[in-house]
Amino acid sequence: MAEDCSEFFNRSDGHATLENGMDACLQAFDLDSDGKLSVDEFGALCRALFRDETGAPYPLEIKKLACMFSVFDTNQDGFIDSAEFQTCWSKWITPILRPITAFVIVDVQNDFISGSLAVCNCPAGHKGEEVVPVINSVLDSVKFDVVVYSLDWHPSDHISFVTNVANFPMHSSSKVSAEEAKVLDTVVFDSPVREQTLWPPHCIQESWGAQLHPDLKVMDEALTIKKGCNREIESYSAFFDNARESSTGLSEQLKQRFITDVIVCGLATDVCVAATAMDALSEGFRTTVLGRVPRCERRRHREEKVRRRRAARPRGGLGKGGSDRRRPRPAPGASVQAGAGPGQELASPRPRSSRRRPRPEVTERRFRMQHRLRPAGDTETGDYRDRKTGRAFRRFGFPRDLVRWNIAGYAAHSSRRLSELALSMYIVQLC
Repeated sequence: MAEDCSEFFNRSDGHATLENGMDACLQAFDLDSDGKLSVDEFGALCRALFRDETGAPYPLEIKKLACMFSVFDTNQDGFIDSAEFQTCWSKWITPILRPITAFVIVDVQNDFISGSLAVCNCPAGHKGEEVVPVINSVLDSVKFDVVVYSLDWHPSDHISFVTNVANFPMHSSSKVSAEEAKVLDTVVFDSPVREQTLWPPHCIQESWGAQLHPDLKVMDEALTIKKGCNREIESYSAFFDNARESSTGLSEQLKQRFITDVIVCGLATDVCVAATAMDALSEGFRTTVLGRVPRCERRRHREEKVRRRRAARPRGGLGKGGSDRRRPRPAPGASVQAGAGPGQELASPRPRSSRRRPRPEVTERRFRMQHRLRPAGDTETGDYRDRKTGRAFRRFGFPRDLVRWNIAGYAAHSSRRLSELALSMYIVQLC
């Protein structure tokens, strides 16, 4: 029976089991047939649910298991009865086995990309149009159950516009007066008392700036949520206004469609996307934010890594004690001694060090250690293989040709990886 329990969620009729399987699941893991689950039986259910790609169950600590058990054991009698298991089945097991996902695209509008409130004018300097191909690629490759487009949809006299600051009474606690107020200032309005960040006029109803970007793919039967329609209150989130006094109706529509997971992306991450994600969490949806690794961050981390490596490298090159020094290159047009070859002195050579150069085998061994190379079976030709990637390296000459050829191949490999990284996306789990 225990073996059957472990494979309960891997059966070929898993969909049918999920539709009508609450009683079957309870019966399968109720080993003593008392109509309820003990802690040990609940642990067997968890081990059947949570498995890696090889089918092996993940290790589950006793303390975590007890904590999870207490969540569903609402009457604290030490068992999960049929009524408590119904909550466990509908709120926990079903979303794990069959998630129903909504893709919420936040405010990918003209004004936020190339209009009056373009994100490229912010200190980070990000280009808003870069999210468009990423979103289109996701829509082409993933079939979501629901796709939602949210729109800032402000009236021309909206309270957040810096041009309308004189039209609303200012509270005495406001540190900025109506006459001195400018974009990005935070003021406090009266009746009711509210803090408000001032923005330039943007996304005015029926204007070009309020339209979705023309290159953004719009799915059929998608939901459209318009927010910020009330002139007296700001609304960053696609679910509620900032004071949570009124709802856009998005939460009700998602719950009517039995949505379990919400993926949020769009503009801008630190304002409207963040507010939407936090409200989705508060409404009980498993929420993730879809983003892209900023190009400037990748470049900055790469340059910082190179600087650290150069700072840690001993002066003088690979040789022990700094004896493997490079000779300076001749200036353009400088004369070279007649018959001077690649390994001979120039006309005005730099004084050579009195120390002996390291033996080639020492430099070769050091190079193998630095680049994780090992012999590939043929010691006469000098073939090597990368331990991590398995790529073969052939020695054409030693030491300079070997070093030059392998570093060129390593740089080309790194360039391809960075190109793949530039096209990839990362998902930051919020819950």
